[in-house]
Amino acid sequence: MDATSHDTERRASGPGARRVLFSGLTGFIAAGLIVGAYAALRPGARAGSPAAAVPTSSGNAAYGTLPSWLPTATAPVGRVVQASAAHPWIGIEGDTVIVHMDGQAVNATLVGPQVPSEGHFPLPKTTPCTFFLTLTAATGIIALAPHHIAIFDERDHRYQPTVRSRTGAAPPARIGPHQSVTLRLTTVLPTGSGEVVWTSDGTTPIVSYEFVAEID
Repeated sequence: MDATSHDTERRASGPGARRVLFSGLTGFIAAGLIVGAYAALRPGARAGSPAAAVPTSSGNAAYGTLPSWLPTATAPVGRVVQASAAHPWIGIEGDTVIVHMDGQAVNATLVGPQVPSEGHFPLPKTTPCTFFLTLTAATGIIALAPHHIAIFDERDHRYQPTVRSRTGAAPPARIGPHQSVTLRLTTVLPTGSGEVVWTSDGTTPIVSYEFVAEID
């Protein structure tokens, strides 16, 4: 081996190479200490530290059902609410409410509004609206006064609808026990939200039904 090759070998194994090797080993040792410290100190790894609670699947759980570890709802569902002049109720169209008046009770359900057409542009400011108020299961004689039903728009303007029977005939003056009556309410309303209100005397609300008149 010549002198040049000998010098090259000595430089490769001299102090500079040892410093590189020592630095590399030091880096590996430091990384190992960091990983070990994290593993020892992470939540749940220390002795006596509870691990994060992970819900386990219920043995009787089926696809589409709620897990057993979720809290059970306590609010009643499917109930029919009560309404009276002393305790009025606000619902939405489609709700059935037991209305108490004249010492009797009747189930009241309102649907609507129906509008004659949709898809107009630009949107008209008003449109004819039709609602249907169905009364069933009366416990006794209850007077039906058309002027006791009012409609209010979102600006609180009052409208007095035309009240007829479903067939267009004059509405009955009363509903008797176990009878079923459907009243048709028609008027022209501005587009937007509002309320149909059944009152006990024309001013005192018993039950109100919120709605939205849409024609878009």
